[in-house]
Amino acid sequence: MLKHGFFTLIALLVFSRLNSVEAQNPTQEIYSRIPTNLSWSSDSSSLAFQEGGFGWEGVQAKWYEYTINTEILTELDTWPYQPSLAPDEIAQFDIATDENGQMSFILPSPDNRFIVYAATRPASWGDRPFWPLGLADLQTSEYCIFEDIHAEDLTNFGRTYAVRWAEDSRSFTVFTISAYGSAQQVFYFTNLEAGINNLTYRSLLSGEIIPEDENLYIWDSFDISDDGNRLLLSNLVILPDNVSGNQLVVWDSLHPRQSKYLMEGNIVEASFVGEGDQQLLVITGDGIVLYDLVAKSMTILDNNIDADYLYDAWISPNGEYIAYYDYYHADPNNGLFVAKINLPE
Repeated sequence: MLKHGFFTLIALLVFSRLNSVEAQNPTQEIYSRIPTNLSWSSDSSSLAFQEGGFGWEGVQAKWYEYTINTEILTELDTWPYQPSLAPDEIAQFDIATDENGQMSFILPSPDNRFIVYAATRPASWGDRPFWPLGLADLQTSEYCIFEDIHAEDLTNFGRTYAVRWAEDSRSFTVFTISAYGSAQQVFYFTNLEAGINNLTYRSLLSGEIIPEDENLYIWDSFDISDDGNRLLLSNLVILPDNVSGNQLVVWDSLHPRQSKYLMEGNIVEASFVGEGDQQLLVITGDGIVLYDLVAKSMTILDNNIDADYLYDAWISPNGEYIAYYDYYHADPNNGLFVAKINLPE
């Protein structure tokens, strides 16, 4: 998954207007190592991550939770957002445990009705180094195992089975690694209101998601709209000097031909914000950019947070905060930071 590089933001909409404002966002450094499995609480009041750095992932790595209001970092033994299931539910839903005793992370929907997880390998798989994806309905106790979707590493949901839920809990995307790590894929699940046995899902890997467009290579999902109908996707592109980059695509699942190509370059994170999800927060080489889908205008909210220096970034669910790891600046300007995003009134 591409998360860093040295690219320039290119606005593809010729009639867009680019404005800028002076950034005055308070920034707080909270950790020095590269974090793994970073996630926000559903109410954006805190974020949690595991002790990071290359080779640090695993069941023994420490956990931390950072609370926004108090600015306190607390050391924990486990992921604080993991739903609590009874042993018989873990067995019933075939939730996987690896050879080191690491159980799959359980990734709940916003309404806590559905959970996504890595499931126990079918006996016919032998010792294949990956697990199928599982989905369960805690209200009806129904569950489904998707043997064509694989989680490569139980210890790292942030990289090998990353889930993004719609606010209505009836659609989600999952970024995962296919068999033997041969390809990254994004799958789109919807229609959960009809029950797990009647849902629909599809891979977004091919250009077939937009008719007559064969130039798409979707390799990540940034966000999903509150109603689950639109996705912010990352499309692999080749930039000048034969360097790979990514392009931001707003894909409309109900009206694919109305999908929008917005910008390309080094985009590490993007999120729907505003009433009706008509605005986008985008982390680019120009900083934190607010894009208005109706006015087709862009405003730079903070030019001090530069995607070209970031290892990764995570926007809070309410769009008011960003956590980011500055990897390329020298000490003391590298580390994990949290910044307030000041959205215009």
